[in-house]
Amino acid sequence: TPPMGNITLLVVMFVVVLFINLMKGGGAFPSPLGIKCGSTSFWAANFINLGWIFMISLMARSYLLNQYRLKESCGYKYVEGDIKWTPKA
Repeated sequence: TPPMGNITLLVVMFVVVLFINLMKGGGAFPSPLGIKCGSTSFWAANFINLGWIFMISLMARSYLLNQYRLKESCGYKYVEGDIKWTPKA
């Protein structure tokens, strides 16, 4: 089973993305903050969303690389189908 911290991070990422999108509005759902499509606020919300997702992705990459280094340092034997999360992966 995955560590609870990983699940919590994934849920937090989803909630933040959902919140930003709800505040931005779209389609038949108007923005509660008055953000209009194509406005500076609209694009700022999109870039904040992308930055947030990119930051979480870097955290996940760092976690996977640390797990790989830990396994390598103790001579972990990989089985068929295991993914080796090397820096080049």
